[in-house]
Amino acid sequence: MLGLKVGLVVVALIALIGAYAMIDSRGYDRGRSETMAEVAQRDNEALRASIAAHAAAQARVRDLEAQSVRSVAQAGGELAQRMEVVRVENALLRADLAAGRVRLVDPGRAAEGDRGAAAEACTATGGGDGAGAGGFSASAAGFLLGEAERADRIAARLAAAQAVILSDREVCR
Repeated sequence: MLGLKVGLVVVALIALIGAYAMIDSRGYDRGRSETMAEVAQRDNEALRASIAAHAAAQARVRDLEAQSVRSVAQAGGELAQRMEVVRVENALLRADLAAGRVRLVDPGRAAEGDRGAAAEACTATGGGDGAGAGGFSASAAGFLLGEAERADRIAARLAAAQAVILSDREVCR
C-alpha cells in the first residue's frame, strides 16, 4: 500500500509539474508575442519618422537646387546686361576717339612736359594724330580700347562667377 501511495504521489507530482510547465509555456509564448508586437510597433514608428525626415530633406534639397538655378540665371542675366553696357560704352568711346572729341594720353609722357597739357589733352578736340603732348596714336588708342574692353568683359564674367559662388555658399550652409 505504501508503494501505491508513493506511486500516486509521484504521478501527482509529475502531473503538477507538467501543468506548471504548460502554464509557464503559454505565459512565455504570450509574453514573447507581446514583446515582439511592442518591438514591431516601435520599429514602425521609427520607420515612419525616418521616412518623414527623408521626405523633408528631399524637399529642402529641391528648394535649394531651385534657388541655385534661379541665382545662376540671375547672374547670367546680369552678365548679359553688363556686357551690353560695356559694349555700348566702348562703342561710344571709339566713336568719340574717331571723331576727335576724345584723345587718349600717356600720363607719364604728358607729365614730362607742361602739367596743364595732360589735363587739356584728355578733353581736347581736333588737331593732329594724338601723338603730341603725350597723346597716343590712333592705332595705339584703338589697341588700348580693345584691351580695356576685353578687361571689362573679363571683370563682368568674374563678377557673375563670384555671384554664383556666393549663392552656392549660401545653399551649402
